[in-house]
Amino acid sequence: MQRFTLVSYALASALGVSASPFNRPIRRAPASIPGYEYTGCYTEATNSRALTGSAFFHDQLTAERCATACSGFKYFGLEYGKECYCGDSLNEGSVEAAAEDCSFECPGDSAQTCGAGNRLTLYTRSDDEAPPGPTLPTTYRALGCHSEPTGTRALIAKMERAEDMTVSKCADICHTSGYPVFGLEYYNECYCGNGLTPGTAAAPEAECSFPCAGNSNEMCGGDWRINVYEFSTDVEPPTSTAPSTPSTTPALEGWNHDGCYTEGEGQRALSDVAFYDDAMTLEKCANVCDSYNWFGVEYGRECYCGNTLNAGSVPAPALECNFPCPGQPSQTCGAGNRLNLYSADDCSDDDDDDDDDNVPTTTSAPPAVTTTIAPEPSSTSSTSSAPATTVCTTKSTITYY
Repeated sequence: MQRFTLVSYALASALGVSASPFNRPIRRAPASIPGYEYTGCYTEATNSRALTGSAFFHDQLTAERCATACSGFKYFGLEYGKECYCGDSLNEGSVEAAAEDCSFECPGDSAQTCGAGNRLTLYTRSDDEAPPGPTLPTTYRALGCHSEPTGTRALIAKMERAEDMTVSKCADICHTSGYPVFGLEYYNECYCGNGLTPGTAAAPEAECSFPCAGNSNEMCGGDWRINVYEFSTDVEPPTSTAPSTPSTTPALEGWNHDGCYTEGEGQRALSDVAFYDDAMTLEKCANVCDSYNWFGVEYGRECYCGNTLNAGSVPAPALECNFPCPGQPSQTCGAGNRLNLYSADDCSDDDDDDDDDNVPTTTSAPPAVTTTIAPEPSSTSSTSSAPATTVCTTKSTITYY
């Protein structure tokens, strides 16, 4: 067998011949995005993401999809093919790299570049002034105990420690910085962000049992457990013990409201596409998921799409889906670990005219469940047959958003 030697490589290079046995990176032209200018190929920041305002992941990512997800931010960047990040500033340590370092094609448009490992294809808003951010209310509400996602934090924009940490102190830290969500962990740690990182999951309240360093009567998370809060005008008076009244669930053309549902067992109920927006409405989620059989809104700003309702997702009391949609507070956008679920009109059972037509029906699933977004963290793996899932087969062709 002939060996490829350094001598033959050097000779071929001198003659201008591509002698490498490996594929060379393909140079692609930057995408032309209205309102944005291509800035270059950039590294990630030192010990953090370069852009920490928001994140979006899509198996058919394009520069246009990332720009839409990051509307309202000064920068957006594409990385590792399927990852989109937004922010109003580049974090320290993010510097320009060689253009050829950003060599991954975008899965949704092979003519575009979507960064590479630890490399961002970066775009900057071309307007002289970025639109002003929303004014945060001064009141906040508890969203419960949550587990940290694997390999990252639930809230990644800002972190501070203080030996006199309290819930109100953390609220002041994050409110001053303009972040709508904050959380406390491990006695004295305060985290801020625009939303929860994918992979964050609701946890039993008993697992957030560490007292705050500055007030032993308050809870400040636990070991890899975080008490999460959100600034909101929709805060119940302290003396009220009545459950909050859900917002309205307006009729959406082409969709049926199936009710409030739990997440699946160790996985998302809907796992084909995920989308996050600080101005989420039912209409926005429906538009993102218009090629799928189901969509669900959760935790106020999260939208999920799927053609399969994964095992373990079951109806929950309507009162448990009580988070207002931030883009339209009169609408309901689920809650922690709760989805307002909608099914496509043509996914209902046409042979039955009663009111239960649109309630999903459970059927047997194939041996494995395929997830096309970043999977939820799991402590175990299994090779046994998957549990029952809910499948609607009316849409055989998927057109990605």
